[in-house]
Amino acid sequence: MIPDRLPAVDPNAPVRFLISSGTESEPKWIAYSHNALAGGRGRFLQRIHPDGDSFRGLYLMPLGTAFGSTATFGILSWLGGTVSVLRQFDVGAAIRAIDKLQPTHIFGVPTMFQRIAADPDFSKTDTSGLIAIISGGAKMDEASIRRCTAAFKCGFISLYGSADGVNCHTTLEDSLTTVLHKTGRPNPDVCAIRIVDDRKQEVPQGGTGEITARGPITPLQYVNNPDLDALYRDENGWVYTGDLGYIDDDGYLVLTGRKKEIIIRGGVNISPAQIESLASSHPAVVSAVCVPVTDHDLGQRICLCLVMREGTERPSLVQFTRYLLARGLEKNKLPEYLRYLRQMPLGPAGKVDKKRLTAELDRVRFTGNPVA
Repeated sequence: MIPDRLPAVDPNAPVRFLISSGTESEPKWIAYSHNALAGGRGRFLQRIHPDGDSFRGLYLMPLGTAFGSTATFGILSWLGGTVSVLRQFDVGAAIRAIDKLQPTHIFGVPTMFQRIAADPDFSKTDTSGLIAIISGGAKMDEASIRRCTAAFKCGFISLYGSADGVNCHTTLEDSLTTVLHKTGRPNPDVCAIRIVDDRKQEVPQGGTGEITARGPITPLQYVNNPDLDALYRDENGWVYTGDLGYIDDDGYLVLTGRKKEIIIRGGVNISPAQIESLASSHPAVVSAVCVPVTDHDLGQRICLCLVMREGTERPSLVQFTRYLLARGLEKNKLPEYLRYLRQMPLGPAGKVDKKRLTAELDRVRFTGNPVA
């Protein structure tokens, strides 16, 4: 029976818990209000595709993730569009779904798009209905963006966001150069973004520091974890992401790294992002990830993990370091170890599980040669 009157709903009351594992794979439960889920995520999607009724979103990741929650609250509740999902991510199933369902937008993380674009069967797929693929969860390297843009034959939107309450993205109006190197202009209707130093003081425009965010997309709190609230949130509602970046002269956010992903080798801080980006530019590489390997002398060394296209040769460590040097990587950042994988270990949201990968590598006795 349909009630005569719907119950009153407080838009600021909690409506859903979302779990965030993040790059470090440390689960955190986060409470969201109606406003944060429908309003924050709805405005994000509305900026991408104002005509909500014609929005057909294919989600490659689970809807229970923070990224996936944009489907139910954003597309269905706010825009009135259509959502399609897979039972679980599988390259073949995703290709068939794209061909049959003709989505206007596909949501996924870099590893998913990289694998689809590298599959020979995808070249036969009808992508004429696609307007854009939206990649989030982790930064995609330049070479992979170019490959995906060519393979999917549509626009590419890079999303920087997290369950902790940050969102910034490029748009279809942005040039390819902008998409390759920037993360879009912050949208205050979704969340404001500022850059702060180690003392949590805002730095001048152009200065690099930690990215903080606050706005309609911001969650209420970490569930039953005041220590996390104290660590990542302040009394004014700003969320501290742990990511590093700056706002350029044109107002775009540019990511430069992540505090917790720094590899410390012999007292020198090395960001994996540059190495991963250059490694991914190799024509035979599908995806590349750098992780630390415990070392008694230097504290940590660098292992480069690669997934290659089927049927291609596997360069030796010496050959691959020559490739990296030729593309401008400084000698003191070269990886000492190289490991080939058939597939990267992934977390529930489809992102590379670096914590698990690091643990696996710590159990391997390295010889300096590629490990299959």
